[in-house]
Amino acid sequence: MNYVMSLALLCMMAADSSTQPAQPAKLADLGFIHGGWVSVKGETRTEEFWSPPRAGTMLGASRTIRGDVTVFFEYCRIEQRGEAIYYIAQPGGKAPTEFKLTQFDGKAAVFENPEHDFPNKIVYELIDQTTMKASIEGTRAGQRRGTSWELKRMGAAAAPAPTPDNAN
Repeated sequence: MNYVMSLALLCMMAADSSTQPAQPAKLADLGFIHGGWVSVKGETRTEEFWSPPRAGTMLGASRTIRGDVTVFFEYCRIEQRGEAIYYIAQPGGKAPTEFKLTQFDGKAAVFENPEHDFPNKIVYELIDQTTMKASIEGTRAGQRRGTSWELKRMGAAAAPAPTPDNAN
């Protein structure tokens, strides 16, 4: 009888813990994105720069260089709006497109906009203190496509990312 009661209690505890709402991410939790990052693939160099999380925003910019020509640039920001966090992209300086943070596990942030064609998903994943993977996914010409970049911290930015305690 004790075995059955213990098993029932254990099941109730497991069910109760699975229904507990996850603590929503705060902008400071995304501090690992802060800094200068670079990816080099052959003659193509992609650089991405992010300000630290402060006053509800992180500002970002990226550029892709092939040889001595900038072939792509993008302005970005990440904003805290109440309990929600949004990634706002302006590729080539075009009109902004918003992606809502839909998943966060402490090391990976997933932003999605199911209404946008390509990309409709943006992911930043901290691999270690000097390496971050950025990826985009979406539908282009009726085909599901994606690409990713392994980014390395640049120069002095190789210091550890700010934590919620030292982000200010």
